[in-house]
Amino acid sequence: MERAGKLLAKSARAVMSRDELAAAAWPAAAGRTIANRTRVAGLVRERLVVEVDDVLWQRNLHGLRRQILANFANLLDDAAPKELEFRIGVQRRPPQREEIPLSVSQDEADAISDPIWRHLYKASRRKATA
Repeated sequence: MERAGKLLAKSARAVMSRDELAAAAWPAAAGRTIANRTRVAGLVRERLVVEVDDVLWQRNLHGLRRQILANFANLLDDAAPKELEFRIGVQRRPPQREEIPLSVSQDEADAISDPIWRHLYKASRRKATA
């Protein structure tokens, strides 16, 4: 009796490309922890290209590549990638707030949201310029 994953993989081959199939199978082949820290960039010929955060992840995953390829072979049979390549991906910047430039007439102290700190800043600025 075949596993449900293999049956689904066989039926998905008719609908999905090999690239999409390999990307969909990546979390199952590599494991959830590794899949959360990596991103599948694509399939180039028989090689699955995976982006990692840094050199340390690249080295560790390079050592695990035979295990991951064996997991792919169990999941996808002949549609499994034959090689893995781990590349260091571009670090994603977290969302940032837009900085509003100060106009000529606006006081820079107005950018301080806390009223006490704003008052102290203005008092110390007056004292320093006197």
